[in-house]
Amino acid sequence: MSITGALLDRFPQAALTAAVATQAVGMLGLYAAGTDPVAAVVFLLLMGSALGPVFMTTQNAMLHCAPGRTDIALAANSGAYNAGIAAGAALGAMSTPPMLGRQVKSSSWSRNHDSDVKVVLPPSAR
Repeated sequence: MSITGALLDRFPQAALTAAVATQAVGMLGLYAAGTDPVAAVVFLLLMGSALGPVFMTTQNAMLHCAPGRTDIALAANSGAYNAGIAAGAALGAMSTPPMLGRQVKSSSWSRNHDSDVKVVLPPSAR
């Protein structure tokens, strides 16, 4: 993140492009080699390291767009960011087949820790 702060003043558009491109490389890497545990960790680290800079660059852009009302600009940016997270989770939930819930319930971890964790499935997935 310290690198992002230094780049934002000089190259704001390039900082955002680099952060989004880093996330894209991480996602494509997970798609291509995500079954290998070492590769999965590397690509997840890559994606995670780009998450903060994306948010920082959008905040920086919002502050430049509304210099007189920075409180509202930051609140709008945070709200839009969280709405995007919620929308992504909703789309993921709608596109996941109900069969995945059964796989989670029948995993060895949940069988060995039945008293600790309860997986609640909707009636349609049982």
